[in-house]
Amino acid sequence: MLSNTQNPLTALNKLADEVQSNPDGFAGLKIRQFLWSAFKPDHLISISKIAQSVPPNIRNELTDVFAAVLNGTLTQDELRSALVRAKEFPRFESCTSNGRAIALLEEVEQLLIDILVETPPSREHIVVNEAMASLATVKDRMIRNS
Repeated sequence: MLSNTQNPLTALNKLADEVQSNPDGFAGLKIRQFLWSAFKPDHLISISKIAQSVPPNIRNELTDVFAAVLNGTLTQDELRSALVRAKEFPRFESCTSNGRAIALLEEVEQLLIDILVETPPSREHIVVNEAMASLATVKDRMIRNS
């Protein structure tokens, strides 16, 4: 259900006040991420790009779903059902990539090797090794699915 009890500027100002009062709290961090996503078109998750990419005939549905997610009125099961209906899980499991992404992963692997050379044996060394193993898995899957 959409909340039409206040105008967007009033709502925006309330969000800004919340961030100002507690910028590093959990809610403050999430609101900051949301505001930056709305503000910056090149943000990792760009709300503007999503809205511009959606055909006008389903923009209202996107708005309704977004509001329902924010209001907590959609359950994880309902979201999962939509992803199943959209056949998203098979796509998610078989990520394909272009050669550039694989080359970038190889660059990151080399940087991690350099970090390992410079890092004495420690917990951090183990974590970097784990990261390298994860990257190798991702790269192998990308190569296999290309």
